[in-house]
Amino acid sequence: MFHFIKKIFHKDNRKLWILFAISVLIAGASLPFLPDQIPIHFDAYGNVDSYGTKSFIFLAPGLLILIIFFVELFRSIDPKKDNYSLFQKHYYSFCFMVGLVLFFIELYTLWYCYLPDRTVNASIFIPALIGILFSYIGNIMPKFKHNYFIGIRTPQTLANETVWYMTHRFGGKLWFIGGILMMLTSFLPIPIKLWLFFVLTFFLVVLPVFYSLYAYKKVTDPNTKQSKK
Repeated sequence: MFHFIKKIFHKDNRKLWILFAISVLIAGASLPFLPDQIPIHFDAYGNVDSYGTKSFIFLAPGLLILIIFFVELFRSIDPKKDNYSLFQKHYYSFCFMVGLVLFFIELYTLWYCYLPDRTVNASIFIPALIGILFSYIGNIMPKFKHNYFIGIRTPQTLANETVWYMTHRFGGKLWFIGGILMMLTSFLPIPIKLWLFFVLTFFLVVLPVFYSLYAYKKVTDPNTKQSKK
């Protein structure tokens, strides 16, 4: 247990701890000045459709501390934990980026509470933020090594490291381009934006799965191997 706690505070988690500390300080400093009810969800048109008590401003810091915990838990219990040292930098940068998205959502909530008339519409802000996340993950995805917790985990990629490598190269390019398209759709009229956003999300999720099937067949098919010889 002590060894696990020591891991949580190691240098690779430093950026997440700093982000958590800043997030807590901002939430704590703003709490006395917030209205009793703050927005916690926006509809597709950027209008608030759900409110919560102002204590919800601590939601982002709470999720950040969970990320810090699970980052190390997943790594320590993964049967392929030795592989994490091969992509350690990208593993922690992925987790930091997810935390950064939560932090920006916290800032956006405060912005909306204090300056609702000058806030960028959520229907623009959220898709753009998600698009940035997809592009960033796509950029580092080919660096992910064989593991059970992060990456495109299908029966085929988990069964064969070559299939894992091929699928993550394909998925990385797809997610990088798809993320850029998501950012661009955020400025389109809302009905078109919604349709394109869900179509893009569908293909970003489904195409890598089908590609892993193709890659597995290509790698394991004896006829393919003989033709190469």
